[in-house]
Amino acid sequence: MASRNIAFFLYNFSFSADTITVDHFIQDNNDDAIVSSGNTFALGFFNPGNSRNRYVGIWYYQIPDKTVVWVANRDNPIKDNSGILRIDGRGNLALFQGNQTLPVWSTNIAISGTGNSIAQILDSGNLVLLQNDNRRAVLWQSFDYHTNTMLPFMKLGMTSVIFTVIVGRMVTATLFNQMFSSAHVSRDSYPSHPENGI
Repeated sequence: MASRNIAFFLYNFSFSADTITVDHFIQDNNDDAIVSSGNTFALGFFNPGNSRNRYVGIWYYQIPDKTVVWVANRDNPIKDNSGILRIDGRGNLALFQGNQTLPVWSTNIAISGTGNSIAQILDSGNLVLLQNDNRRAVLWQSFDYHTNTMLPFMKLGMTSVIFTVIVGRMVTATLFNQMFSSAHVSRDSYPSHPENGI
């Protein structure tokens, strides 16, 4: 019986290591995270610097100093480690605090049909919400909602400008703001931590 349980656990882990589904969510108090298939990026909970605020973000997985490149709830931090990131009843990826019924953050899109969807972190650093069927249509993606760090193939505002990053270097917030003064980046609630690229 024990061997069956171990096999079942390994099967679930390998299946959902980069994916959030209706049955597989991540919890802050468990230090859960999902990691892209090539171990390039991770999605999970973190607190910047000495702040007690908790955020959901994407960071480079193999860099020892956590380099965050995208933040979901930058304007609505969670004050404790009760956060849960899961697929809600409408098929959106949503962040909840404790037992609250209203999300702190959500992809908040209209999904037709059964709302059967999954969220996946890609090796590009893009978090995508996919229709969970044979087509795997992209319903939402983090690349359309950049924060302070530009990664290759992110959209800029309402245009489809694609960044070609030489030798894999990312365009950081400072350079980005110098290049484009109309960048839609809000720093009102999220603390500035240049060392994290945010």
